[in-house]
Amino acid sequence: KMSEQIRQLAVIMFTDIAGYTAMMGEDEAKAFSLLKTNRKLHKKWLGRYKGKWLKEMGDGVLASFTSVSDAIYCAGAIQKEAEDIPNLNLRIGIHLGEVIVEVGDVFGDGVNIASRIESQADAGSIYVSDTVYRNLTNKKGVAAEFVKEEILKNVNHPVKIYKVSIDHSHDSISDKGFTDAERRREVLIKKRTNAWKRPTALIVAAFFLFLLGFFLYDQFGNEGVGSEDISRTVIVLTFENLGSPDDDYFAKGITDEITSRLSMIKDLSIISPLTAARFKESGKSIEEFADELDVDYVLDGSIRWDKGSTSQRVRITPRLTSVANNRQVWTNNYDRDLDQIFEVQSEIAEKVSQALDVTLLHSERESLQIKLTENIKAYDLYLQGVAASSEIGRANFRIAEAYFEEAIGLDPSFAAAYARLGANHADHWWHYFDRDSIRLIKAKASIDKANELNPELFEVKLASGQIHYHAFREYEEALVHLNDALEMKPGNSEVLSYLAYVKRRQGEYRDCINYLLQAYESDPLSSNIPFTLGETYEILREYDKAISFYNRGILLSPDWYGSYGQKALTIFHSTGDLEGAINLLASSMVKITDKEIAIFELANFHYLNLNYDEALNTLKQLKEVDVTDQFKHYNQYQLKGDIYLAKGQHELSRIYFDSARVHIENRIRENPREQSYRSMIGHVYARLGLNKEAIAEGILATQLMPQTLDNWSGYERQLDLARIYSLTGENELALEKIDYLLSTPGNFTKIMLEIEPVFENLHGLPAFTEIMDKQY
Repeated sequence: KMSEQIRQLAVIMFTDIAGYTAMMGEDEAKAFSLLKTNRKLHKKWLGRYKGKWLKEMGDGVLASFTSVSDAIYCAGAIQKEAEDIPNLNLRIGIHLGEVIVEVGDVFGDGVNIASRIESQADAGSIYVSDTVYRNLTNKKGVAAEFVKEEILKNVNHPVKIYKVSIDHSHDSISDKGFTDAERRREVLIKKRTNAWKRPTALIVAAFFLFLLGFFLYDQFGNEGVGSEDISRTVIVLTFENLGSPDDDYFAKGITDEITSRLSMIKDLSIISPLTAARFKESGKSIEEFADELDVDYVLDGSIRWDKGSTSQRVRITPRLTSVANNRQVWTNNYDRDLDQIFEVQSEIAEKVSQALDVTLLHSERESLQIKLTENIKAYDLYLQGVAASSEIGRANFRIAEAYFEEAIGLDPSFAAAYARLGANHADHWWHYFDRDSIRLIKAKASIDKANELNPELFEVKLASGQIHYHAFREYEEALVHLNDALEMKPGNSEVLSYLAYVKRRQGEYRDCINYLLQAYESDPLSSNIPFTLGETYEILREYDKAISFYNRGILLSPDWYGSYGQKALTIFHSTGDLEGAINLLASSMVKITDKEIAIFELANFHYLNLNYDEALNTLKQLKEVDVTDQFKHYNQYQLKGDIYLAKGQHELSRIYFDSARVHIENRIRENPREQSYRSMIGHVYARLGLNKEAIAEGILATQLMPQTLDNWSGYERQLDLARIYSLTGENELALEKIDYLLSTPGNFTKIMLEIEPVFENLHGLPAFTEIMDKQY
């Protein structure tokens, strides 16, 4: 897919925060707060000096201007205000050169040189290239001094670099207190007044230039990098359902579709529907949450679906409100036949962009006109399926599956429904709700059909990435589709999260964190994103950060086990504080809804803490003999065997281990390729003295899930193999494996090595002491 490229001259400004990476390592919350302040600061002054916000890259900002004067004075204003903000030590680089503009992005030598100059700058300073310096003659209050001539990376000629200082008493723009609209109005008034003082010939010439400009603008739109427009952040709150409560899914679905269309406009930054829904439920006012989310505008409204006997009509009243002054910017009433719902969604998105003074690219205008299906009944079923699948759960997924299949039955050309159905099959498999391989076959068939019908649809791109990842662990293929989806909806938190998940499975943990932090920007009230950040920092053994994010996850979803469980494990892994882990999990039991894994983990903590009777009492709460997730097979017969063995009741222990053997062997017959079953049966065989069989099963588990296929899950299988080696007396192999595990990212620590009973026979060995003394 080729995009139109435009070459043009532009002034490029690069900025970043000196010392930001170190700050992230010391205080995550403080760093996030500083990033938010930096964003507001840049948007404020870019608006005043006719700059264009292009994009944010971590702690860096890329912007462009049409004149050197505006760029220099803007940089000076930013640095002047930054001086009064603690820790906001900015480096700024500016270059005038040719750039390439493509679909709202900009790149080329001009951008590269600006970024290289910025990296040379001292904190608190402004560095410019020689092309900028040559344009600084007679600029009021501007002084420049030569710094050096440098060969910059990927630049085939030396560049002279200058340091600029600005006397702010000579700023060229005197209307600093004006809003953008007020400044434009004042400039227009001045132009009109001065125009009538000029000779007639000049007026006539100006008129024809105006006509020419209008023609060019109408033909090409605002595709240049020199526009005054800067990014606007919009939150779309679920429209109030004025009809039957049974139609709540419809109101939410229509709102999400409007949000989806707005997210295709690259000059708009859209807060995710999940965060929007959480804020609406909180009952906070616009003023209360605007600053927390850094939101500029709120789109909300109402919707009523009238289901008459002869026709069905939908009434939608959207309202766009400016957060700055709580003023209604735009509203309208739409009373249409239901079969015009797609046109209404597109029109609302387009009207919002007009109200925000955003000129749509031709490609964006086309994207807004997408019609998912001609069959309104099929669309209604599709929305119900989307609503049902919004929360992870076996029952929810089955309900969604039925809705998608019924929608496809009514419209066999419904590509989005095929895409959702394929992702649903893959999710059944991934979340261990149904491990029958027929799910994989159905997932592939559904997404193949979706791609056959409409391969360029966002829903198809996203689902293709999900299925390559969840169903087949085909990471490179998943990344291709997910990056395509991100190009269609920049900043989309769901796409960014999936890119992070894939990178984590590849062992690219820092890349994973970077994607998650970007997703967090547009979905700050998601509990899953901080949970996933916590998991990833835990793998990197950065435990303070992990716990900080788990705390955020608990705050946002106090009824979900995930953040409680991982925080408890992190406490144990990093400090050995079993009492602290036990107290955390025990207190969570009255809050969480899905308790099975929590009960297993709590019982295991009691076992490790030598509270054997308490461990057995905890296991009595279980409803199932076993539970399996992506990383572990939990089996209460096995755990009871370990507990009774520790109590010295060997005969009873053996009975439970044998029951575990029978149970897990049956599981293996059902699914012989399930790697966690193989690790667990290896543990049980070792306890039963079947050492050869135990090692064979442990090795097979690592072959079924090698780290090259899944770095994270593969690490867990390697850890289980180390435990099996230790239980079977293969001490040298166990210690060799342990040394490897401690030297690479993963969920294993020296504290676990000291406390877990499976490693007791290694204690005191010279190699064990060497490992305990070694710095990893």
